[in-house]
Amino acid sequence: MKLAPSYTHPLSFADRVESQSHIVLFYENREYAEEIQFRFLWKGLEKRETCIYSTYGDPAAVVDAMFEQKIDATHWVEEGLLRIVDIRGLRLLPNQLEESVSEAIKVLVAGVKAPYRMVCTLMKDIKDFTQIEANMRIESSVQEAFTLGVANGPLSDLGSLNGSLMCSYDISNIQAQIHGKWLMSLLKNHDAAIFAPKSGDGIVLAGS
Repeated sequence: MKLAPSYTHPLSFADRVESQSHIVLFYENREYAEEIQFRFLWKGLEKRETCIYSTYGDPAAVVDAMFEQKIDATHWVEEGLLRIVDIRGLRLLPNQLEESVSEAIKVLVAGVKAPYRMVCTLMKDIKDFTQIEANMRIESSVQEAFTLGVANGPLSDLGSLNGSLMCSYDISNIQAQIHGKWLMSLLKNHDAAIFAPKSGDGIVLAGS
């Protein structure tokens, strides 16, 4: 998809994300990224949509971070509308990549009723060419699932549930000679891209 500047602040954009959207967030500061992620989820909770937040850390730390943003995560978890999922045990097998991702997605969306919102990045480390190629394959497959909706495929659960997905990547240490192709691929395979620099503010690129 061709993206163009929308001249919208990242937080304002998070307020008005519609269903069936596949978004990528590029950030340099984790706290600012969380502010955008949590705003995206909060707007879903307001509409009583199921919201999922995957983490490679302690879910209790996510609860605390949400509380700092005035979101009572404990309440929403008890309501059954918020899931904070620890994916530190996730294993993506290079020779069975689509199957591994499919199984991970099934765990994340099991029992979810449409529509949903999810903040999820399945690959934590994207530092070498092997990891970059694997990540580009994953994001391409995810975008295909959103584009084709209920079509049969390993990730069809994502598209068939009428949800929105925000993928997030720390770009504070990317290198042009390694990550240039990766960056262009991700821009192609998302409906919108948010660039959130450590200085604050940022820019949103959205499909025209």
